[in-house]
Amino acid sequence: MLSSYLPTTIFSSRDQMRKWLWRFLPSPKALRTETVGIDLSEQTIKYVALRLEKGSPRVWVWGKRSCGDALISGTTIGNPDALVAHLRKIFLRTGRAEARVSLGEEAGYLFRVAVAPARSFEELRAQVEFQLAENIPLGPGEVVFDAVPAAHLGDTVLVDVAAYPKKIIEDLTNLFARAGMRLISLEIEGSAIARSVIPFGERGAFFLADIGQTEAAVYVIENGHLLFSAKLPVGGAHFTEALRAALGNTNDEEIEDLKRTTNFFVDSAEESLSPAAQAAREVADQLVEAIRRHVVYWQEHTPTGGHMHAPLRSVTMVGGTVRMPGFAAYVSRALRMPVEIGNVWSNFPPTSKVIPPIPQKESVQYATAIGLTLRDVLPALAPVSQWM
Repeated sequence: MLSSYLPTTIFSSRDQMRKWLWRFLPSPKALRTETVGIDLSEQTIKYVALRLEKGSPRVWVWGKRSCGDALISGTTIGNPDALVAHLRKIFLRTGRAEARVSLGEEAGYLFRVAVAPARSFEELRAQVEFQLAENIPLGPGEVVFDAVPAAHLGDTVLVDVAAYPKKIIEDLTNLFARAGMRLISLEIEGSAIARSVIPFGERGAFFLADIGQTEAAVYVIENGHLLFSAKLPVGGAHFTEALRAALGNTNDEEIEDLKRTTNFFVDSAEESLSPAAQAAREVADQLVEAIRRHVVYWQEHTPTGGHMHAPLRSVTMVGGTVRMPGFAAYVSRALRMPVEIGNVWSNFPPTSKVIPPIPQKESVQYATAIGLTLRDVLPALAPVSQWM
């Protein structure tokens, strides 16, 4: 484990830490860059592929495909033929036949169990399997799961478990095969987001929010482990609808342009706000209140094992909606805690950060896909991974 060799000195900057880290990673010839990271959601597919340039990974190809119809919802694949057609085009564009894929949190199950110390990983998995029925509505023969030891508390080992129904894995494997590709891993999108935006070596608890088009997904990462996930019924489309109602005869293109260029969240008196600003804030307040409920739950809930959770250090937001001017600052003021827009280049070596290939405002949409690809080039930095 790379963590066994962490130095005791304190780094003066994150760049200095990255330079040290990349000295101990595998040589360029050993790094895998032949996969593509694919972020599957209900109506869009985002993908990223890396390649090595002078020994450092760089984003080579990226893109987004808008699907219109619901391709996949939870564990239901709504249009298998359309999904295969999209995957074929991604294969042709990237030339990558192996795919690392993420699904939303509603597609899988995430939980922590307490087991006795085991003499082997097989013995540990057997103990976890015995507790599956207590945590998910599927039998052992209907699920594929991964177990990652998280902490030792006396005579107890806390184990993080991620599980998917076997059927969704089999269905996706067959569909990728039809597209000429091979599905080599599947994970909850929160794990991939964490890998891209939480700098290596950072300890503590982080709240992640991925603000999508129709809904938001929130996650809590504690010391590198994904411990909590939930869906919130607020997304970018709700801002669009609210602004359309406030502005009247305005088309979608104009509204999207306003969302990119206008700060509806300037700290000013309520009575001086324009109708559009009031509408945008009402939607933002719904999102803030939903996030606050989960923050309070995390801080007050006693987890498995009885020890208290680490206090949340910050909220990190990704997704296209977070690009709205002033939005992150508004959420920070409302929550009274640090809120930042995720930096998807956090765990790239400094040489790869000189000129980010994807513009910063666009890159936050690709946090999940980038995190999936980082699983290849940062094998030692995968404590949040759930290998399937």
